[in-house]
Amino acid sequence: APAVEPPVVPASTATVEPGATAPAPDVAGTPAVVTTTSEVSSTMSEGETALLQTAAVHEQRNELDSAVTVYEQVLAQNPYNVHALSQLASICRHQERFHDAVMYLQRIVQLDSSNGELHGAVGHCYLMLSQRSSKIPAVLQALWHGYQAYSKAILHLKDGHDPNLWYGIGLLYERYGALMMPCNEQMAALKHSAEALSAVLRMDPAFEKRAEIYYRLGLIFKQQGHVQQSLE
Repeated sequence: APAVEPPVVPASTATVEPGATAPAPDVAGTPAVVTTTSEVSSTMSEGETALLQTAAVHEQRNELDSAVTVYEQVLAQNPYNVHALSQLASICRHQERFHDAVMYLQRIVQLDSSNGELHGAVGHCYLMLSQRSSKIPAVLQALWHGYQAYSKAILHLKDGHDPNLWYGIGLLYERYGALMMPCNEQMAALKHSAEALSAVLRMDPAFEKRAEIYYRLGLIFKQQGHVQQSLE
């Protein structure tokens, strides 16, 4: 298994207040928002503009397959059309086609490698891939790529206090620890997971998935032998 070092969690020494009883955990994760900078925007031809307008209409009507077809036509004219790539990645993530989403996102990253939100979106896709594979080597590979993407997101984001980002990092370490038999490395992974998930609640006490986070923290504390903290 690859060695995974923890990203630096903001204000990791703060404590977590106990919450209400949580429902079963939702492993879907929270997708990061993909944005692009003006630096990668380029002047589009009239043909590209018309196709993008047509694709947008299909999206508004929830005709996603038709929208994908039109966005691909845009890329046939201009392989570096960032808007088309971004929308295709978004649709693929919505349809849980995470391999395809990574492909489109990586093409944008080639144009804008300093965009932290893009790296965060790539990390989320790899996290989802790790949860959908039943083969350990594939899971480990997805987790490693996810870790690398999240690390780049932290490096490039102007404000690292993004609860969605740290939520994903917490799930990544939890998934990594779940693959192991009880050992020091598993305890380290669970510790990093708890720190990241706790950071989410400090950044945003009203976080949408806070009940799930309390549930996950309870399970982690139980595995760590902190019975009273787990019950809280």
